[in-house]
Amino acid sequence: MGYKVQAHAFQGYWEDIGTIEAFYNANLALAKPGKTDFRGGAEGAPHARETLGAPVGAPEWRVQEPYFYDKAAPIYTMSRFLPPSKVVDAEACPQQRRGEADVGGRRAAADAIHDAIIGDGCVIKAGSVIKNSVIGLRTLVQENALIEDTLILGADYYETKEAERSVNGPALPLPPPPQECTFVPGCQPIGVGRGAVVRRALVDKNVRIGDNVQIVNKAGVSEANREEEGFIIKDGIVVLCKNAHIKSGTVI
Repeated sequence: MGYKVQAHAFQGYWEDIGTIEAFYNANLALAKPGKTDFRGGAEGAPHARETLGAPVGAPEWRVQEPYFYDKAAPIYTMSRFLPPSKVVDAEACPQQRRGEADVGGRRAAADAIHDAIIGDGCVIKAGSVIKNSVIGLRTLVQENALIEDTLILGADYYETKEAERSVNGPALPLPPPPQECTFVPGCQPIGVGRGAVVRRALVDKNVRIGDNVQIVNKAGVSEANREEEGFIIKDGIVVLCKNAHIKSGTVI
């Protein structure tokens, strides 16, 4: 029995995100100066994969300005009724006022935030630098941290009193989250700790990154499974597992 079949050449945005590397690249492409064109590309526009240094011959999509802000191709998400993100005293670091900052042993551009998407309800504290990254909901970034080429999925709830005051105000207390590490002196809060360096990483939800941690794949490992330590490495990308606690001073 025959059927009448028609084919349609789909020209819109599509990307297989079935691997860690593909998921990471697709998200970071959104933070680039161009836009992932969800309606289909335009000739002459730059390619997101070229920007990310993908191998020749890899699937690609075209990008053009502006991205999530096109009424002809709206992007919807679940409403969470969170406050706007807060950047606290972004130029408090003296080196930044001179034009560059020495963060994590590396000279970083003076821009506190450069080529980044920051979700609702985040708190970014003084001296921190965020470059080429996507920061998820409720992320707390402590002082003088460096986040570069990184996807952080955020947190499911606020935890510390400090973050609660910063984004909600004293009149809107939050119910205690289902964790033992809540409002305890010396406890590492969910988020990125003071002086931490996170580079080329994928950070799952509710991860605690301690002070002066370096997540930089220092040994240049391509593949590793250290789930018992809270992370794996896939395609050279360090993936911090959900609810992981990376203790202060750790170097990965």
